[in-house]
Amino acid sequence: MSILQANRWEEILTSLLATGKELGLSDEFVSSLIEAIHIESIQHQSKKMNQSED
Repeated sequence: MSILQANRWEEILTSLLATGKELGLSDEFVSSLIEAIHIESIQHQSKKMNQSED
């Protein structure tokens, strides 16, 4: 299974942008926050997968 699932990522981002808008948050803020979390998550998952291969 691929770490990055593009279609799922788009669904999540769209949903979180809508939720952020309901809370009065800018799209820019929500996108930046989610992107940072996403990058960190991918790094952790990659590290785990690489440890499993050793």
